Amino acid sequence: IYAVNDMGNGAVSTAAPIIVKPADWIVMTNGEAIVESGKTYHFYDAAGPNAYYPNTRNDTLTIRPQNSNGLVHVSFKQFVTDTYGDYLYIFDGADTNAPLIGEFTSTSVPSALVSLESTSIDGALTFVFYSDVMSRDEGWEADVTVTEKKTHDLMAVSLKGDLYPGAESETIYAFTIRNKGVDKVAATDYKVKLLDAAGSVLAEMDGVEIGTMQSIVFDMKFTSSESGDIKIHAEIEYAGDDDKTNNSSEELSVSVLEEGSQFISIGDHDEEISVLPVSFMTGESIGETIYYKDEVGLKSGTLQMISYRFSSVGTSYSNIPVKIWVGETELEDLSETSIPADEMTLVFDGTASVTPGDEEWIFQLTTPYSYKGGNLVILILKGNPGSTSYDISFKGTYGFYDSDPQRSRFYSAFDDSEVLDPNAVPIGYSGSTMWPDVKMLFTDASSGITKVVDDLSVRIYPNPVSDILYVEGVDIQKIEIFDGTGRQVYVSDNLFTVDMSSYPTGIYYLRVVTDQGKVSTKKIMKR
Repeated sequence: IYAVNDMGNGAVSTAAPIIVKPADWIVMTNGEAIVESGKTYHFYDAAGPNAYYPNTRNDTLTIRPQNSNGLVHVSFKQFVTDTYGDYLYIFDGADTNAPLIGEFTSTSVPSALVSLESTSIDGALTFVFYSDVMSRDEGWEADVTVTEKKTHDLMAVSLKGDLYPGAESETIYAFTIRNKGVDKVAATDYKVKLLDAAGSVLAEMDGVEIGTMQSIVFDMKFTSSESGDIKIHAEIEYAGDDDKTNNSSEELSVSVLEEGSQFISIGDHDEEISVLPVSFMTGESIGETIYYKDEVGLKSGTLQMISYRFSSVGTSYSNIPVKIWVGETELEDLSETSIPADEMTLVFDGTASVTPGDEEWIFQLTTPYSYKGGNLVILILKGNPGSTSYDISFKGTYGFYDSDPQRSRFYSAFDDSEVLDPNAVPIGYSGSTMWPDVKMLFTDASSGITKVVDDLSVRIYPNPVSDILYVEGVDIQKIEIFDGTGRQVYVSDNLFTVDMSSYPTGIYYLRVVTDQGKVSTKKIMKR
């Protein structure tokens, strides 16, 4: 707006843009939006559907149902934010004191936001959006509807448990269910079942009392007598359920390990690293790391799986091209060179995905690697997934430059047209003391963990054990217990009793280390 007279035009005065929106639009702002049953609303960031959201926003919006018997349901169709500093926080209720569902920053729709429904008694969801002073992006678009509460409605929430149990070892799978029904009388007349893909019942439990809008976890115990791959899921059997479409959990793919299988974990750090084993901050990336034979601790074995622990995942990516090579080397340091792919074995050539909530990036090797007891070197090439993110990182360590060996190398392509060569020597500009935590599954493993060794006098009793295990010996420094697959399940210094009452039945190995470094390993049966 400006004034005009005979002298000409005056100074221009501007105002912030406004959005005149249709009645079925919900635009992110401070306040509250009331939504009616039977209608579909369109939920946008503060700029609406056709512009980038503004910087320096700090808005809190509650979306609640007009009908007290309703639940707000939100389905995001687009989600693009600056992953460096802009976040959408979502709370399960009518204010920010409600449970936090998650904090989201992404260049694609996070899987948790594809279909999101309030589980609060008030049926509301609260959104808080924060944007910093730096970059901004397209924001989001979502559909909002209201789901009517049922009188009786038990819902399968999740099934979690060990994806690599040992044969003949009891494994517990946690089945979480929720009572979405509004009946004030708690539900009790139901069962929960653990089933395989053919529908055979692996475990079954009677239901316990669960009130409206409450959740409960059932520990479903299962022992597989044979090794191999199986698929399992859990179900709720409830004759009075008004909605049986949500009574089954997602399917879990479980690999039951044969005797002699071992998990080897190297590293247990709280540090966050973003460039190894791969980088999501750029297009293509490549990284190589040495894991020393003393860390692996095996004389031999067949490497079947490699996984890396995530520190954070805020963005969903599907079908990321990945290649992994594995080899052995006498080198302990990569400061001068690296090991090219053509001197290693290609063990994985395919795609992988990441989703918010993932704890590990797991690779089942398409070509298992025969390990011979040397320093293990892993080379990973990640292709360009089409976008970048600053909110995907891994657990690992930066090490100490002055004292640690430079056991890794990495390089990233900042230009999408650049194609990285896994046979280039050396990788990157210099060696690094940084390395990511890793977990590896070996079959046919040969090591001291599942081999009974006794070079000192140690007495353990009772064996088999049901409750308390006692350990007697001289100069004992440490006691460790490993399950039948070689995973450490207990460690203690200077404590000579172990409460094993909560441990699943099966075979365990107890290792005792003395002050002089002597070791005794004994086989234990838990009944």
